[in-house]
Amino acid sequence: MILITRFYSNAKEFVEKWVALTRGAAARKHYRPATTYVESLYCAKNYLLLFFLSLMLVYLPACAPVSPASRPEEQLVDNLRIALEANIKPQLNVNEVFMITLRDAQGQPIANADVYLDLDMPAMPMGSNQPIAEYIQNGQYRAETAYTMTGDWTIDVVVNHNDKEYRARFERIVPEN
Repeated sequence: MILITRFYSNAKEFVEKWVALTRGAAARKHYRPATTYVESLYCAKNYLLLFFLSLMLVYLPACAPVSPASRPEEQLVDNLRIALEANIKPQLNVNEVFMITLRDAQGQPIANADVYLDLDMPAMPMGSNQPIAEYIQNGQYRAETAYTMTGDWTIDVVVNHNDKEYRARFERIVPEN
């Protein structure tokens, strides 16, 4: 019985403090304190539920992916498959990750190639933007760079392998935010 009485007073105090903080002094006139143990539990559970739901609304969007979805595109250049995976809607002045996958005609990964990107904006040439891709594993290479203007961009994946240069062109549109 002592435990129930103690819980009742704590729940009642919790509800009263919550109402005071959330509704202000003017609302306290209209607040009727819970008179039974069941009412106090009901009020406390409702306010706790409301509190946790509001926390979820604030913090759940932070769990979303940082960058938009990417899509792989592939081209065949002289029996070399060059695939590029990059964001569909890249953002302005934000580091973007480009994943390049190289495979030969039989589908075997190519690990010993020199790979870099050549990004350009055809409507307004921007100078040199040629990040070098580093080898990850299984024919995959990774490069990072940022788009510096909105508009249409071309991404040339340049591969030097066995004393031959391969070049595949991909296109992206950087939207205005």
